[in-house]
Amino acid sequence: MFSKVGRAANAPLRIAANDRRNSDWSAVVRCLNFMLLILSTIGAREVSTKPGVARRFARIYTDASFSGLGIVILIEGKSYWTSTHVDAEIMSRWSLTDIGGLEGLAALCGRHFLASVAPEVHDFVIYVDNMEVASNLVSGYSDRDCLVCLMLEFYLLVAAHPGRVWIEWVPTAANISDIPSRHPGTTCLAHHVRSPTLKAIFAADNFADFVFPTHSSLWTALPPMLPVPASMGGTSLHDGDEGEQPEPS
Repeated sequence: MFSKVGRAANAPLRIAANDRRNSDWSAVVRCLNFMLLILSTIGAREVSTKPGVARRFARIYTDASFSGLGIVILIEGKSYWTSTHVDAEIMSRWSLTDIGGLEGLAALCGRHFLASVAPEVHDFVIYVDNMEVASNLVSGYSDRDCLVCLMLEFYLLVAAHPGRVWIEWVPTAANISDIPSRHPGTTCLAHHVRSPTLKAIFAADNFADFVFPTHSSLWTALPPMLPVPASMGGTSLHDGDEGEQPEPS
């Protein structure tokens, strides 16, 4: 719904808002009315596990800034969080010019982090505040090499650990992982927040060590014959692989 309708409906609004000239708002009005019509047909949705089935469920919040990546996981009243500074190698070798690639990497790391702190939990909802990445996660595709590879890796993880997965967009102001992404590397963020609830989430005892993947290690789970782009920014996905490549069929 968000991938197919949400972005299509708000695109004319963004275009008109950024146009210094007097814009024709009729297209915007039509798009917004269309979105209201669609939303009116959809009832309230509650994400939950099936009644009577003893399966644990996780909420994953991920975010990225040019300072760092942040992840928060909530499972049955227990919280886990981690963060890291943005690796300069990733920025340079992926030729990232905007935050989208880092947001995609943060989402992928969120699934890796869940496997690290609670490997038995396979049902989760992941909250992302970047519209492009949320759409890519829903559709499993992107027109950018770095993001399409991240989406492939994400769904390989999902396939390797079958479960029920929801992708949700969340406003930045409601994304609690924004805090560790902007203050990476600290072992306690309680002094950055005032809310008692957030202070409890970001207690030092809830911090979990997590080895964030590098450009060289991220793709180790990819099957060698998977049809992904051969390079990103002129760099081979599998560093050090000097073997002959198969001829295209």
